[in-house]
Amino acid sequence: INAYLLKDVKVAAYSSSVLLGDYFLIPEEKLKQRSRIPSNGAGLGYYDKHSSISTINGIKSFKKAIHCGGDGANNWYHFAIECMSKAYMTRFLPASYDDYPIILCSEALNVPSFRDLVQAIVPEREILTIGVDVVNVQNLIVIDEVSIGPFNLYPNIWPRLSDYSQHDDIMNMYCNELRKNFIPSDAGTGNHRRIFLVRPNVRRKYNQDQLVAIAKRFGFETVSTEDLSLKEQALLFSETSHVVGASGAAWTNIIFARRSIQGLTWILPEYNEFCSYSMLAQLLGHKIRYIENEASCKIRSTDDGYKAPYFVCPKEFERALTELLYSD
Repeated sequence: INAYLLKDVKVAAYSSSVLLGDYFLIPEEKLKQRSRIPSNGAGLGYYDKHSSISTINGIKSFKKAIHCGGDGANNWYHFAIECMSKAYMTRFLPASYDDYPIILCSEALNVPSFRDLVQAIVPEREILTIGVDVVNVQNLIVIDEVSIGPFNLYPNIWPRLSDYSQHDDIMNMYCNELRKNFIPSDAGTGNHRRIFLVRPNVRRKYNQDQLVAIAKRFGFETVSTEDLSLKEQALLFSETSHVVGASGAAWTNIIFARRSIQGLTWILPEYNEFCSYSMLAQLLGHKIRYIENEASCKIRSTDDGYKAPYFVCPKEFERALTELLYSD
């Protein structure tokens, strides 16, 4: 992982790219996949296989900063895993850069769990939240991606294993730091709780109540992470042995588990190579099983998949849950 000092650049908090003069600089992993993965966050610019179109000038100017934004930065997974792992790496910069503030999305200080994470990882740094603006920075430090995966893909294109990458050693260090900050030293060492991650049906509806009723017969309790502080979420996952729930950002919290977790979730067939959470699980010694769900309408893009109602077969769910709990 390298850090680079760039002069007179333009950046946006919701994009991992940088505009340097007439050059649109893209993280190497995304550059290789630029015909599949868009990166037009916050109006910084658009690029395709052959060309790019970018903004002419930023709204504000800063003398110095460290860029820790990224695509989908307002999503808990992308913020906690991709953006804040880069912020963690600022600890290893030379002391001469200690007074450089960090550029992050607005949610970094406006959303309680985001803010708690920022305060734990970079307590001494000034934070610049720039909203959806594009800004000029005279001296900007850019850090290589520690973990990377697409926020969205172009229409009729679906996730591939090659879209994902992470630096295992640094992610391990980062996760250890999170557990140290958010799990009390006197917390119990056992993991015995079985939890079902419930979510409000505001984005995409599914037969959640039906699955919850089945899971309760197997000793699962329902949990909504949106109702908990970040410290409470961390403690919950440190006490959990089995997790069930729809694929989504709440699964990020497996980073807080101190012992191996067994998980069960479901994805659309088009997402059979999606691996954000299984990549983390593999690194941390957890095991996630997947079953397929069925969209209630035709989906033509990852954005459709993010919003479309769907159905999980109760019989298949109960069979998978039995295997999760009782198979070797």
